[in-house]
Amino acid sequence: MAGTSAAVVKTSATVVKTSAHKMDYRYRKIRGVWHTIRSPLTRVGRKWIQSQKDKEIYDKDRRRVRGVERFLPTAAEMKLFRWRLGLSQRGASKILGGGKRSFQNYEAQRALPGLAMANLMRLLGAYPTLLEELKEEAPCLTPMQIKALRVKLRLSQRGASKILGGGKRSFQKYEAGKEMPCIAMANLLRLIKEYPQLINKLCQPEGE
Repeated sequence: MAGTSAAVVKTSATVVKTSAHKMDYRYRKIRGVWHTIRSPLTRVGRKWIQSQKDKEIYDKDRRRVRGVERFLPTAAEMKLFRWRLGLSQRGASKILGGGKRSFQNYEAQRALPGLAMANLMRLLGAYPTLLEELKEEAPCLTPMQIKALRVKLRLSQRGASKILGGGKRSFQKYEAGKEMPCIAMANLLRLIKEYPQLINKLCQPEGE
């Protein structure tokens, strides 16, 4: 009788163990399927969240920039600006600066243009003939030339940075030779050096 009870207990333990193994296998299988499904869903979800963040940023992109009475252009405005000048996205990026895919990113709302780029676009939008001068290769202004131009415009280093862009201490770094202006800033300085009266356009409120 004792032997029979032991056999029954042993059999029950084997059945329980087998069932546990089966359940564990099923659980791992379901978990694997879930991970397979979840990975693309997670990627899609992250992209959607990022797109919503980008949209939120662009809903607020027409904002005051460093206290200047001027607004950053929207994606639609940048696309219209490029179309009016007859430039492709790559052509606009090559001539105006910002990187190979800068305009592609601007128009896809993946990035915001800097203040120097916004100023350059504003001048070219008002005077499209200036584009021909930017197509011609020219050396970047030296630190001494940048300082001479700033003094000629009667601007302090901080005032020039506030109006033209680049950061609070950008002109301090340019004039000290610690940093080179970006292509957009270099183009902007070239135009202002050739036509100093353009600074008046940048100092006016948007729409004037």
